[in-house]
Amino acid sequence: MIRAKPWWLIVEFAVLFGPAIGVLLQGLIFAPVMLIAVWGRSGGDWGVALAMVVAGVWGVVCACGLLRRVFFGRRWSGSVLQYVGLGLGAVAALAAAAQAPSGPVAVLFAAPVLGAAHLLLLARRAHEAPVE
Repeated sequence: MIRAKPWWLIVEFAVLFGPAIGVLLQGLIFAPVMLIAVWGRSGGDWGVALAMVVAGVWGVVCACGLLRRVFFGRRWSGSVLQYVGLGLGAVAALAAAAQAPSGPVAVLFAAPVLGAAHLLLLARRAHEAPVE
């Protein structure tokens, strides 16, 4: 049986992860400044911001791998590093949502957590293909 690829998953990923990935890319641009500020004399929470960027990148990479597995209909067994990456990405997204100034902005930052949970549910339910 030929199964159609779920193209709507790419749209879902773009809508739920897109705004947060945009802010994450801005954080990557400022990562050298954050590194300098962490070991410099300036105050602030640069270390926390840098940790959020690193955790967010790790979470997005793991979510992209998860999307690839679901898109091609393979079951996702998930290693410990992948689960940790998804968890750290969720923590980074929820921390950004907690720091957001208004309700709609907080929803945009919390949306990747819902998207990753949905992809994880779909990947764990795919019993048609063997575990790789």
